[in-house]
Amino acid sequence: LSNASSDWCDFAYRNVDSTTSSKIDMEYSTQVGIWGFENPNSNVCYYYPSDFPIDSYLKASRWFSQMALGFGGTAVFLLLMSSCCHHTKSQWKCFGIFLMMACLFQGLEFLILSSNLCTGLTGKGMSVSCEIRRGGKFCIAAVVFWFVSGMAVLRSDPLDLRPNTQQRNVENVTTTEEVRPDGTRVINTTTTYEYA
Repeated sequence: LSNASSDWCDFAYRNVDSTTSSKIDMEYSTQVGIWGFENPNSNVCYYYPSDFPIDSYLKASRWFSQMALGFGGTAVFLLLMSSCCHHTKSQWKCFGIFLMMACLFQGLEFLILSSNLCTGLTGKGMSVSCEIRRGGKFCIAAVVFWFVSGMAVLRSDPLDLRPNTQQRNVENVTTTEEVRPDGTRVINTTTTYEYA
């Protein structure tokens, strides 16, 4: 979800309010993403042109998308390795913090909605607005999943530090032999179980 939110050119729909629709210089309504935009004629994604003004909000959104993938991917990889590797409690909590950082950075991808790409005026004076599309919805879902998984890891213990819920039974067998006055032997066996 995290990668899908930032990889394609459908994070938001950029609506340019105009009566004429110029097909040059991004003066038209189209789907936009963090790294590129969709050409409405061919429905193909392209990187932003080199002369397109990329402001600090869009740059920050790009950085935060990469940081979310970095922190989240690292935490997920290390958590997958926890089934075969020993982790201390402090390492386990660090993984939870990584997941919460991924949640924060994933949410900060929405800075794209404050960029020149989605606010203000175009070069020809037409007003611009954006509404989230599939990539933005994936971003919301990723924020929720990063948060839930981060909280779950922070509230739990590493696998080998969890209390054993399966109790082992210890069987104690006591055998006594009794000889009666008439000379018969009686063997009594007593079995007791203890939980270790």
